[in-house]
Amino acid sequence: MHHGAAKARAMAGYGQGPTDDVFHALAHPARRALLDLLRAGDKAEAELARALRLSRAELAEHAAHLAQAGLVSRKEDAAGAARLSLTPAALGPVDAWLTPYRPFKLVRMADFQRLVEAERRNGR
Repeated sequence: MHHGAAKARAMAGYGQGPTDDVFHALAHPARRALLDLLRAGDKAEAELARALRLSRAELAEHAAHLAQAGLVSRKEDAAGAARLSLTPAALGPVDAWLTPYRPFKLVRMADFQRLVEAERRNGR
C-alpha cells in the first residue's frame, strides 16, 4: 500500500480488515474475471491461466490476493495439479456494507424506467 493511501486511511479512521481485503482483491479486473470463471465451479490453475491469458506466475499472484481476502481456496487434485474454488462467504461483509446504498440504485432505475416510458409515449 502506498504511504499516502495508508495515511489517508488512518486519518479517516479506517483500519485494515476483512472488508478492506475483499475490496482490494476486487479492485483488479483480472481478479474479478477469475471469480467470474469460478462461479461455474472449481477449475485448474492452468485452465484459468489460459482462459485469462495470464502466465502461471501472474495467475498465482492474483489467486494469492483472492485467497488472502477469503474469496478463493486452493487445493491440489490427485494428480498434484492446483485447483481454485470460489468461497463467496467472504462477500458477506461487503454485501452488508452495500445494503444501505441499494435504495439509491432502485430509485435511479425507477427514474430511468419512467424516462423510457415517457419517451415511448411521445413516440421517440
